[in-house]
Amino acid sequence: MSSKNDAASALSLQLEAAPNFRDLGGLTAANGYRLRSAQLYRCEALDRLGESDLDVLRGLNIALICDLRSAGERSRAPNRWPEGVSPLLLTADGSADAGAADIRDALIRHPRDTHEQARAYMMQTYRGFPLAFAATLRALFDHLIENRGPVLIHCAAGKDRTGFVCAMILHALGVARDTIEADYMLSDRHFGRERIAAILHSGDGPVPAGVDAFRVRSEYLEEVLACIEREHRGVDGYLEQQAGLSPPRRDQLRSRLLEPLP
Repeated sequence: MSSKNDAASALSLQLEAAPNFRDLGGLTAANGYRLRSAQLYRCEALDRLGESDLDVLRGLNIALICDLRSAGERSRAPNRWPEGVSPLLLTADGSADAGAADIRDALIRHPRDTHEQARAYMMQTYRGFPLAFAATLRALFDHLIENRGPVLIHCAAGKDRTGFVCAMILHALGVARDTIEADYMLSDRHFGRERIAAILHSGDGPVPAGVDAFRVRSEYLEEVLACIEREHRGVDGYLEQQAGLSPPRRDQLRSRLLEPLP
């Protein structure tokens, strides 16, 4: 199965008010395995969900919401969730607030940035992700290894912070880099140029020059992976040293989340 087909297979579930939502189930891992469906979901912000979206979420039995937004973001746009359903909440406070800036806020604060200024900002932001989200990854691995139930990971747009954390989990599961990148790039379909421009711009004037630099770009994922390679001798080293994922725990994670290909 090709990486493009792998990524496309994760689009069977949709939320009307949060288009950048998907089940990562079906992505192919190493040695003839794939990620089980209905175990790991990724999404954008959950503050605008309608009743039909809440009905979808009610049926997913989510046990943990991992909200990668800052405390300020969560206060301004609290999650909506089905009544009577109370998943655990994991947040990324503290260092994450400094190392993983709110992209929506950045768009508003830097509307006149040139493409290169916006690109430099995004590259710097991505270089902060490994430190910012190490503790969050450790807690996620604990939850997943202990098989406490399905997880939904999200931030504001569901493309940058969520993209990084999901890329690390997929790597730990033995998913190939091209498949990880294909899933990462899917977010440009649902939170791409038009939605980013709408945050930056209103009225009939020209779209700001920095819009495209705030989109999902493969070079940003490549930059953070290169940073991890330099500082931690690869993703495996980073996950073991910073996120507590030793080889035995990685094997446990895979046994929980992977199944043989049909």
